[in-house]
Amino acid sequence: MQSRLKILVSIGGGPEAYSALAFAALLSRRECADISLLTVREPDRGLSSGGLELRVAREHMLGWGLELPGLRRLKKARDIFAELGEIPGDSPEQWEHRSLKGDPAGEYVVSYQTPCGGTVSLHLQTGTDLPGIVADQCDRENVSVAVVGAPGDNPSGIKRLVQGKPLAYRIAQRTQCPVIVARNLDAKNGILAVLDGSERASRSLSLLARVAVSCMTHLSIATTAGTEVVDRARKALPLDTAPIHEVFEIHSDAEAVVQAGKDYSLIAVPAPEGKFRGSFAENVLHKAGNSVMLLK
Repeated sequence: MQSRLKILVSIGGGPEAYSALAFAALLSRRECADISLLTVREPDRGLSSGGLELRVAREHMLGWGLELPGLRRLKKARDIFAELGEIPGDSPEQWEHRSLKGDPAGEYVVSYQTPCGGTVSLHLQTGTDLPGIVADQCDRENVSVAVVGAPGDNPSGIKRLVQGKPLAYRIAQRTQCPVIVARNLDAKNGILAVLDGSERASRSLSLLARVAVSCMTHLSIATTAGTEVVDRARKALPLDTAPIHEVFEIHSDAEAVVQAGKDYSLIAVPAPEGKFRGSFAENVLHKAGNSVMLLK
């Protein structure tokens, strides 16, 4: 029996993370997945004493019904899930404080049960290293797939050098689990998996097939390392996996992959084990106009 999927969606200030919630709800409904919605807020300037005093102050603020900065984003995500029918819209909020190793402030969590018996949990944390916090949360929860919203635009040339790497890319680089950088994410137009002969890409094919079945969409494969790579990967797929829609060979070039995948909902590419900047995966992320999943 397959283990339950665990999905983490990092809720930031941009709209793309919210657009991915319908995708997460679909997996929640069909896979009975456990969904975590995480937002990270800046530390309080006036509550910088740390430890117990900081935690107690926040508990009082929650108890008084005042909205901590960042809480509004989680409530918006909660309302979207309620509209989608995955959680009850009139449930009382019972926030629970949880201690985190190395963080005296800890986190606040409120959980809801989905109709199938899964969970949707809202997590509010405080810190400045957002990529590190998301990566740590993925490790603690043994997340199957993380989802982050894509940047509003992809700067190029000098602007790209000055602004540095977008937050979504830094999160994608830090996580140890597969991560989707979402742009208008849905699954109706299928998934294109790029296999390069690496074990991590072949190993991820079963996860992609599972997502495709759950979303009632098709899975196609583009191989940069010959069709024998596809044959080996297929042998590891579960027996109840839907058949592969299409297999074709492609050059190991970001432009070629983006062009081949432009009509799909999601392009899945292997992440590099070493340097991310300038890598094939980063170039696909930068050039693609649709959602991209990094396979790890």
